[in-house]
Amino acid sequence: MDEVLLRNLLDKYLTGELSEQDRTGLLRLLEQPGHHALLEEILTREFREHRFDEGGHEVLISRIEAHVRTRIATAPTAKMVYLKRWAVAAALVLLAGAGYFLATKRPHNKLTPEIAASAERMEPGGNKAILTLGDGKRIDVGDASNGELAVQGKTKIMKSDNGRLLYTAGDIAGQEVAMNTLTTPRGGIFQVGLPDGTQVWLNAGSSISYPTAFAGKQRQVSVTGEAYFEVAKDKTKPFEVSVNHMRIEVLGTHFNVNAYDNEDNMKTTLLEGSIELINGPYHSLLKPGQQAQSGKNDKITVLQPEDMLQTIAWKNGFFNFTNADLPAIMRQLERWYDIEVRFEGPVPQRRFQGELPRNLRLGEILNVLRGVNIKYEMKGKLLIIES
Repeated sequence: MDEVLLRNLLDKYLTGELSEQDRTGLLRLLEQPGHHALLEEILTREFREHRFDEGGHEVLISRIEAHVRTRIATAPTAKMVYLKRWAVAAALVLLAGAGYFLATKRPHNKLTPEIAASAERMEPGGNKAILTLGDGKRIDVGDASNGELAVQGKTKIMKSDNGRLLYTAGDIAGQEVAMNTLTTPRGGIFQVGLPDGTQVWLNAGSSISYPTAFAGKQRQVSVTGEAYFEVAKDKTKPFEVSVNHMRIEVLGTHFNVNAYDNEDNMKTTLLEGSIELINGPYHSLLKPGQQAQSGKNDKITVLQPEDMLQTIAWKNGFFNFTNADLPAIMRQLERWYDIEVRFEGPVPQRRFQGELPRNLRLGEILNVLRGVNIKYEMKGKLLIIES
């Protein structure tokens, strides 16, 4: 019975008739090892029935294997699943609309030579950040060698073997405290371990300012852009994040803050623990699984997101486009590939579903968009979306 259902759901996917409920059922079937051989058989049949400019189905499957990863999980701590040949369809189903599969099997949807040459030069972002010390000295921590980078007061600043920035505070009593700022450019991401052991991940185009030692009664930092926090527990010293006009108070928890200037709302999403948000006269206490949104009027609205993994996909190396419109997708691409996006004419009113790894070149992302009939032109670092 499951084999019949699997064939039926795959046929629906290939014809663009897969509903969200069908998609959930298909992913559940793909997780079962007993269906791997059948899935490879169906994929091979489908590839053989179409002609590809890329050199045949073996080359196409290998290319998808090399670039497309996905998660089939429900918990934020889920490990990444690197796809083998039999799981290629799992990635395909998660892509926007008809996604990568249709983009590669339609001959007229290939990038033009001009666009391909420009986009292929645009590599994805990576570990890039500038550390500004209390005395104004700037260190390119992305390019810096591992080991000790600086000493401020009794605090050592190290770059670890896995590329993280780490602070080791000595005796806090009588220590001279300086403010440091870590800034990621567009196309950059970085992780820092603060002096109290709190771990912070910065997304592209973001910054965090913090002291070299938490000597007072509170642990206070300030953030711009987007950051994910895993706050070290310390009941004697509450942790406070200042972002825009809002304060986030916490003892120990995991949460994400998205406060980019070009987003309509600031979003604070709680994954573990509890936090209190204070924005002018408005206060709100979040529980795990809730998201607070605050616009320009300072009012806080608490929501229950359907997909918590979407919030931290960036930290785990993915774009998650669940229910995203085209402008929202373009803002993510601007920050990650350091490009500018301009819409000419009416903005296409489309909603997308799916997830793509952030280690793809821009040209590969554009191939996916072209496969779902999004028209565009690339001029240097300017991406023009046409109506």
